[in-house]
Amino acid sequence: MGSDYLSTDRKYNEKRVVLLRFRSHKTVYLTIFGNLFCCRTVVIPLLFILPFLLSCDESGIGDPLKWKGIALYTGSGTWDESVTALDAALTSYDYQMERIGLDLVLNGGLHGHPILVVPGGDPVEISQTLGAVGRSKIEQFVASGGGYIGCGGGATVAGFSSDERVIGIGLFNGETRWSLDQISPYPNHTLTDIRLVNPFHYIGNEGDGQVDYYSTLYRWGPEFIPLQDSEVDVIYHYEVTDSPACIAFTYRMGKVVLFGFQPEFEEGDDRDSTTFADDLNDSDSEWGILLRAVEYSVLQ
Repeated sequence: MGSDYLSTDRKYNEKRVVLLRFRSHKTVYLTIFGNLFCCRTVVIPLLFILPFLLSCDESGIGDPLKWKGIALYTGSGTWDESVTALDAALTSYDYQMERIGLDLVLNGGLHGHPILVVPGGDPVEISQTLGAVGRSKIEQFVASGGGYIGCGGGATVAGFSSDERVIGIGLFNGETRWSLDQISPYPNHTLTDIRLVNPFHYIGNEGDGQVDYYSTLYRWGPEFIPLQDSEVDVIYHYEVTDSPACIAFTYRMGKVVLFGFQPEFEEGDDRDSTTFADDLNDSDSEWGILLRAVEYSVLQ
């Protein structure tokens, strides 16, 4: 696999992203292209809207940039410890979180949220509980501009699973193959190494503090096998299998980030508010990767 999946699209290095945070931690992203030839079409309109942006109150601005908070799915099949750790990780960066169950997904509860995060868990139960209507609601949410971040089981249900019991949402044009016995057979978990293969992507670009390898928690997660016509950025590989462990792509108007591993856990540290995997010794943190995934998901 290796370099076959590397994308040559480096458009995110051609952008400058200005992050404005308000008191309520609602976030507005302005993307300014560094093309002097287009100065009149970018700078002049910006001069008119910038005073408005800077004077915004806590209600935020317009839809879809009005910050309602990140939706964290908690329906049947999701893993409680993963929900807790994701909540702890993202609230540590001052993001608002709202836990939503199946009823809210089915009845318009995703409306107004910029991102849906689906945690680890049993992808068979997650998929079957969502049903055709729930899966369609999530697909429509992303197609209309929402972000989707899936971890472990939440990533497996985004594509076409190798397990026929899992009916995917259809966001990823490829196969989500789980679980990986070469790393840890189901239902076990372990630490495994991931390797950065795309340092030019927004999620993989850590600037001067670039880290090429992380030790991270693996628990039943998938590897990602894009179809040949898929436009997918592969960011990290599993070191053991040399196969995609983290991918990102655009789905119609929305952005999708899928993690085969569990970046939300701080093994051996209680700041993730769980005791799961505290017996494992891992000195590094993947929370920065998760943060950049959130930021990427709302970039226009």
